[in-house]
Amino acid sequence: MHLAIDIDDTITVAPKFFAAITQRWTEARVTIVTFRVDRAKTEAFLENHGIRYDRLITSDDPVHGCPIERDMAEWKVEVYHAIAPDLIFEDMLEVVQKLDPSIPVLLPCDAVIRAWIGRSLSEHEL
Repeated sequence: MHLAIDIDDTITVAPKFFAAITQRWTEARVTIVTFRVDRAKTEAFLENHGIRYDRLITSDDPVHGCPIERDMAEWKVEVYHAIAPDLIFEDMLEVVQKLDPSIPVLLPCDAVIRAWIGRSLSEHEL
């Protein structure tokens, strides 16, 4: 099993959960995908929160880096498709919308996402 996990508004929403899942699911390959550019600070953040990972892809990654003029959502979609994970944890709706529908995605619900869901439900009167 290959997991791809975003950091900001994903791991940061529930760091203890992601520490537990990455530490206990030892046979899973874990790739962290983030738009952050400070690799050393990002590695320190992951270590301080007990997040185990096999690969860290930042926006300045030598293989999958994001040119400055590139849209972040499009970049992340391209990276996720290139690394072909079995499951993605991602908070950006614009990324989730563009992903291949055959890839399962778990979306953390912070206050912004909850408000958006509430508005959408109100508009559609479910």
